[in-house]
Amino acid sequence: MKKSWLFICALLLMGFMPISLAYASKTIHLDQAKIRVKVPAGQTAIGRIEIKNPSDGTKKIRVYAQDWVYTDALGAKDFFPAGTKAASCAKWISFVPAEFTIAPSGKEYLQYTVRVPPEAKGGYYAVLFFESLLGETPKDAEAMAVVPVAVRVGSLITVEVEGTVERLAQVENLTFNQQGDTYKVEADFTNTGNADIIVAGNFNIVNSEGVVFARGEFPQRYTLPQDKAKLVSNFKANLVAGKYDLIITLDLGKSLEELGMGRGPLKVLETTLEVDQDRQIINVGQLR
Repeated sequence: MKKSWLFICALLLMGFMPISLAYASKTIHLDQAKIRVKVPAGQTAIGRIEIKNPSDGTKKIRVYAQDWVYTDALGAKDFFPAGTKAASCAKWISFVPAEFTIAPSGKEYLQYTVRVPPEAKGGYYAVLFFESLLGETPKDAEAMAVVPVAVRVGSLITVEVEGTVERLAQVENLTFNQQGDTYKVEADFTNTGNADIIVAGNFNIVNSEGVVFARGEFPQRYTLPQDKAKLVSNFKANLVAGKYDLIITLDLGKSLEELGMGRGPLKVLETTLEVDQDRQIINVGQLR
């Protein structure tokens, strides 16, 4: 049994397997996985995070800040030392306590302060990690080979400098591919603003009389400033020969909506499509 536990720990440390549900129930829980604050330049914001220990063992917690970036448009992230990324706010954040202990089934609160420099503009990003050990190191000599696993959970922190955020985007390289009555539409999306954009949208294909022949949706894509993403949608349509209008509506404010902080800007784009007698899309106009 002890050898099996050591093997599982080694796999966890190397990242080759996820924590099982049984062990997940022993990790700490945060009441805010994402925090977004709007602060004027040169001002300060204060908040707190509640940390719960659902397990039957005492947890020793260490807290530290890091930077993060998206590694793909589906929202995967990579983490870096605090202050190494251009849009980092990790060093603006102070917090207490930095280390603490939570009793079984107990809870603790971390107080944080964000101090925004007077020259800051746009959006800035960091994560507060709460690290604890999964399991205790046994006392007897025979079991000393067991490796306790450090488990961390994070709270993503976004700082928006009030009055300076610009959510802007460019969409280009619109293409259609067709197999029978199934179409695939793709376009390149670039975040050209100074803040994060979680984008999602929809489109309609209508004829000159306003009849909708097809509609579809673009699933969410995650970007930081200057990130690129591919907007992709598959849809079915029975298009007859003729000309159509394509109307795309993109919601650039999903990151605000998910936290109940209002709505962001919408971006509406239009172009024309031409379909031949074989129901092939033979011409796609420029998006405008």
